[in-house]
Amino acid sequence: MSRPGFADRNKLRDWADTKQSQSDFPRLLRRLILETTPGLVELGMPAGEGVAAGKWDGSVRSSSSTVWVPEGLSVWELSVNSGANAKAADDYGKRDSTPDGSPLHDCTYIQAILRVWTDRDEFATKHTAEKKWKDVRAYGLDDVHTWLETAPITWAWFSEELGLNPYGMRTAETWWAAWSQQTDPVMTPEIVLAGRDDVKKATRNRLTGSGITSIEGPAYDETCAFIAALAVQADAQGDGSLLSRLAFVNELSTWRLLLDSPQPLVLVPLDPEFAKEVPSACRHDVLVPVVGTTVADIDLPALDATAVAAALQSAGMNDEKKSDSAGRLARRSLTALRRNLATNKALHRPPWAEPPVGRHIRAALLGGSWNDQGDGDRSALAELSGEPYEDFSEKAAGLAESADPLMLHAGPSWHLVAPFDSWLLLVERLTHDDLKRLEAVVNAVIGEIDPSLDIPDEERWWKASVEGKVRAFSGDLRRGLARSLALLGVHGASLSAPGGSTGSGWANHLVRSLLKKANEDDSGRTWASLSDLLPLLAEAGTDAFVDAVTAGTADDDPVLGKLFADKNADGLFSSSSPHTGLLWALEGVAWSPDHFGAAVDL
Repeated sequence: MSRPGFADRNKLRDWADTKQSQSDFPRLLRRLILETTPGLVELGMPAGEGVAAGKWDGSVRSSSSTVWVPEGLSVWELSVNSGANAKAADDYGKRDSTPDGSPLHDCTYIQAILRVWTDRDEFATKHTAEKKWKDVRAYGLDDVHTWLETAPITWAWFSEELGLNPYGMRTAETWWAAWSQQTDPVMTPEIVLAGRDDVKKATRNRLTGSGITSIEGPAYDETCAFIAALAVQADAQGDGSLLSRLAFVNELSTWRLLLDSPQPLVLVPLDPEFAKEVPSACRHDVLVPVVGTTVADIDLPALDATAVAAALQSAGMNDEKKSDSAGRLARRSLTALRRNLATNKALHRPPWAEPPVGRHIRAALLGGSWNDQGDGDRSALAELSGEPYEDFSEKAAGLAESADPLMLHAGPSWHLVAPFDSWLLLVERLTHDDLKRLEAVVNAVIGEIDPSLDIPDEERWWKASVEGKVRAFSGDLRRGLARSLALLGVHGASLSAPGGSTGSGWANHLVRSLLKKANEDDSGRTWASLSDLLPLLAEAGTDAFVDAVTAGTADDDPVLGKLFADKNADGLFSSSSPHTGLLWALEGVAWSPDHFGAAVDL
């Protein structure tokens, strides 16, 4: 079988003539075994400088048999030498014990020689008949080539090692090398995994042939980097089971071929649409990176700043002050850290951040996320961009298709690839007109009263959509705008805003305006409608939020008291009480030394 970019039999034969093959043939077989042996219990097959001298080249124990690996204990002799018959006879003659001292008749002897070995069947038949071993097997060049074609990840890895480019996929090593080696110091798995031990464990626990697992991160590449780092780190610690089965796939035809593979693989679609073709009874694990959703199987937490700083120092950043600063930046955005440490000038500023920055780019930044199937979202983006939505979306499509995209477009949903990093690069390009347009859109979208509040709580979960009591704007756009306000509050200190204020002051002004209206609504419906966004609004305008909550709890019959509606909390389908958003927001405020006392009091 021939596949574009994959090593064929001739490439394998030529590789056997190289010096590298002498130390890396065990590595090749080790990966083949890891990928194609579901019942693998133990594997000892040192490669590179660890190649054994005078000992068995390999030993394998499996709880079940495959075409290539027998059940139970097997011992392996490996060679790339020419003169296969003489080498096989010499190896066989000097072996009369197993690595663990178990009886020879309970163990299979396997001779693998990466040469054309026409007499291998005779060798195996002759020595099996001696009944010294449980069984004797002999593999030559053609057997290894056939085995390689049944192991797509190892086949791709071996092809990449030869300088080839396997069509439609990249192994974890290649993906990781391309991503990690563009900074100084080079990114290490320890940087990407800093403070994420729990989610590392949760991810590994799901790799049991369970089908699709969605992993949400702040940016698409960051989630892919987490997956790759997980495999690379485990391999460095002696567990190559994930690395040998993991591939990043960017072509649909290759995706379909891999889904048909009989061996359980771990596949990452670089186009989320591929995941729609995964059958319900799938033998593979599919890890789908997602951005901007509220329903993912695994959520990547922010990196631990202290752990990142320590990892950077271990990677070669000797300036402690610089590493501490970099750790804090990484906690907000790994993409921003990577851009900050980039050795390639092109990584410092992508094309969409080069002046002049078009209005459609600034509108996409302010909107953050949206859904183009709803008229409400389309009108909001038209307002932000100052042009019809059809014209804006055509330009936005280009922002999703570049090599370093600003946007991710999946189905009807649009999301910023890396919000923190994008704001860091673009905030100073915003204009007074942009901020005035943002004010109008925020008041309309975030200030919208949730129509479903007209329905009794116990019926709301099913009746709202039936009766058309749904918001005019999507949850994507509401969260996108609230996050934009938070980022404007963080990064807008140097931005000139209407009325002589700064961007940060403008964010605080918008939050104050929204919450003033909430306190003026005695029914509590406005506060309840804002509940899920309150943590972001509190970050956007902390002073305005604290003042509003203080005012909302001041009277004998405080309006915020109406948020504490737990009477149906035990019902299977009851809505969650809106006060939870308020409490999450106050917890976030409490992290600020300037607001800790007020937050505790409230």
